[in-house]
Amino acid sequence: MRINRLSILLLILLLPTSLVSAQSVISGRVSNEIGEALRSANILIESLSIGTSTDFEGNYSLEVPSTHLGQTLQLTARFVGYVSQTREIVVEAGVITEDFVLRADLLQLDDLVVMSRNREELLQDVPLAVSAFSGRNLESRQIETTDRLGQIIPNVTFNHSGSLAGTKSAAQVYIRGVGQRDYLPVTDPGVAIYVDGIYMPRTVGAVLDLVNLERIEVLRGPQGTLFGRNAVGGAISIHSRRPDAEAQKSIRAQFGDDRMIHLTASANGALKDGLFGDATLVLRNREGYVTRVHDGLDMGNDNLLAARSSIVWHASNTLEVFAAGDYSRRRENVAPTVNGGVNDKQAFATFGNAVLPGCTAIRINPNFPESGPPSFPPPGNGANGAEGCYGPDSFAGEYVAEGTFPVFANVDAWGASARISWLIGNQITLLSLTGYRGLDMVISRDADNTPANILQNENVVESSQLSQELRFSGIGLNNRMYWQTGLYFANELGFSRTSLVIPTGSFDSNWDLGYTSIAGFAQATTNVIGGLSLTAGARYTRDHKSVTPDVFALGDASQGRRSIHEPTWPLAKGTYRPITGPMNPGDRMLPNRKFTRDFDALTVMTNLAYEFSDNMMAYVSFTEGFKSGGFDARVPTPPPGFEANSLDATPTDYEPETLVSYEIGLKSNTSDGRLKLNLTLFRGEYEDVQVIIRQSINPITVNGGSANLQGVELEGAWAPADEWNLVANLGFLDAEYDELSTDVLESNTPVLPGFRLPKTPRFNHSLEIGRKFDIRSLTVIPKIHWTSVASQYHDAVNTPQLFQEGYHLINASISFATADDKWEIMTAFRNLTDERYLLTGTSAWGTAAAYIEQVYGRPFEWSVSAKRRW
Repeated sequence: MRINRLSILLLILLLPTSLVSAQSVISGRVSNEIGEALRSANILIESLSIGTSTDFEGNYSLEVPSTHLGQTLQLTARFVGYVSQTREIVVEAGVITEDFVLRADLLQLDDLVVMSRNREELLQDVPLAVSAFSGRNLESRQIETTDRLGQIIPNVTFNHSGSLAGTKSAAQVYIRGVGQRDYLPVTDPGVAIYVDGIYMPRTVGAVLDLVNLERIEVLRGPQGTLFGRNAVGGAISIHSRRPDAEAQKSIRAQFGDDRMIHLTASANGALKDGLFGDATLVLRNREGYVTRVHDGLDMGNDNLLAARSSIVWHASNTLEVFAAGDYSRRRENVAPTVNGGVNDKQAFATFGNAVLPGCTAIRINPNFPESGPPSFPPPGNGANGAEGCYGPDSFAGEYVAEGTFPVFANVDAWGASARISWLIGNQITLLSLTGYRGLDMVISRDADNTPANILQNENVVESSQLSQELRFSGIGLNNRMYWQTGLYFANELGFSRTSLVIPTGSFDSNWDLGYTSIAGFAQATTNVIGGLSLTAGARYTRDHKSVTPDVFALGDASQGRRSIHEPTWPLAKGTYRPITGPMNPGDRMLPNRKFTRDFDALTVMTNLAYEFSDNMMAYVSFTEGFKSGGFDARVPTPPPGFEANSLDATPTDYEPETLVSYEIGLKSNTSDGRLKLNLTLFRGEYEDVQVIIRQSINPITVNGGSANLQGVELEGAWAPADEWNLVANLGFLDAEYDELSTDVLESNTPVLPGFRLPKTPRFNHSLEIGRKFDIRSLTVIPKIHWTSVASQYHDAVNTPQLFQEGYHLINASISFATADDKWEIMTAFRNLTDERYLLTGTSAWGTAAAYIEQVYGRPFEWSVSAKRRW
């Protein structure tokens, strides 16, 4: 009997253990085809109505009741934007490991994990006006460089500033009417661009190739708290793909018209335990689409060599280091600029026409200047469109340039960054972001693009920036609050030289430049009650800027520089300007000493968001943005009573601009993820707007007054069936000046009441339709994309020659991918209707320089690309 009692006791004790051992646990990892973790992916056994989701490392664990031991069940992994996978699992006692590698479905809707608020959140959970795209998604939509982003995002204009900078690598970005057209290093952008958290201080080099890209996030509206200075219009945050343990390689070759050859190669893998690395090499060559009559030069060509490499080191469970370096080298023939007309009543146009053999309507005393200064304009009021002379109607065509000056664009840009993340305890993270950016640029530009040689300039820019951010973040109030606070420091040193040749002489404008910026910020999001959350933050920024000018007249324009021409009507010993009269070689426009300015601002934000359900959220927000003031660093415009070599002269400067924005938003999607619809209404109060006008021949920045900005943005995506996908967006923007300063009202090229802000079309919208066909072992996806942009002016003074009527662009593609995703081939067409549209431009029409410079978009183009992964 005692033995039986012991047996029963042992059976009772061992029964829970046997039950536990009889249970089954299915665990594993869900990643995409390049090894990236898919966070919040759904793992389901639909027949049992049980499931779970992956964590931020892509891992999952799912318990199966013991009553199903021995059964064969179907386990499904799903993630928005990827093809679902279903596996048959025989339920056994213990742990079953089942990993999933999901293939991207380019027709499904992305709901990416983003860092728009410096923490990982699903895109639809972020109460901000933000658009985000994966690198794979952008590649499938022919968005290969950042200057094409405006075609797919409402109220965003992104193109290059080739008409002023002379290089296609210089970015002009406007969001909701706020941006910057200038490129010199004293001028700050209105939209901040970040690469892996590092701020890019200069617009030159900011037209980036989107390779090795994980995702890109475009935040609309001021981001003055977390992103800080110069994010007054918004921010573009680019996140590169991080290396991991998956050994992978890929190569992509693209060929097309104008002898296009684009090659991209990349490799990724483990270097040793806990250390991973990748490397990418890019080569882009293509002929330009504007032909110069003088020498047959093709302008607007591509000649780029770029490389990038990064490493990730998992030092421990709490410490991670990410470091990256990049370099790009451009050797191009200058931007594709053409002449948009010449104001032949102005001084330099008169001198330019006078040297043309075929222009007999203009003659200038050959003894000038010994016989005294000429009148401006001379008798006869210009050439009046006479044959052989350049005037308002002198337009050779959208793709024909007539300049004769030497032109080229050499740009080298490089950088390095380090991101160190350290988990302190269980709830506090310390993040260190260290970055360095360098830039060298030498560009020679024929501004008037005519044989009259009205104005040529050579620009040399050198810049180096070191930045450091320290950020603490954590969770408090019983997991109801997420907070972050930090400090930011940046220092930039630079040099800018503009060598300017006008018909009556030449100038050298040299500037040593520097700025130091420090900031402190804090922001917290608190769950108030239920689905209601409140976010509040503030940032204090202080900038110190300095310039040291060395600006003087030249006697010999060339000065040993082979790219600089002689003036056509030079003084024997110096330079003649209509305002100043004769200047001797070496005469200074400004004293050669340091000038400094300090600027500071406190910017705040509040955001109230309410989640009605898992699929719908509404929010209201109040945000402020600040862009620093500065100096103009060109050949200065002499004031009345100017005296050369005066020690009292000072460079022109301008004050900061600010934007206060009010926003209401609604984000929604259906429970099956097939329909997504986001709506934003906004209004902005834009004060001390920095605008570019002309004084004498110089583009200068002034505070033009104030403006009201208001509009609507609608973004939608619909997958009515597994094979179909529609993506659409609509932007409406009403941007008007409501007060103008005397600086712009009384300038040579005034901004007047009723003028429109530059690069702000009232409407822009797009529609994309894709259809997927599975044909044997191939997935075939044809796509068509339509973009419509309403009329706009490309400068602040609303020059008629820089007005672009509304236009439409139609792009199309068809791609073929193998089932194992190792091969992908795409045939693509852009601008199918061969639309002729003005991309950007600059005007000196109302000044002595007299020219209009235009850049048109590339006409119809085609390409074929092939990508191999292994």
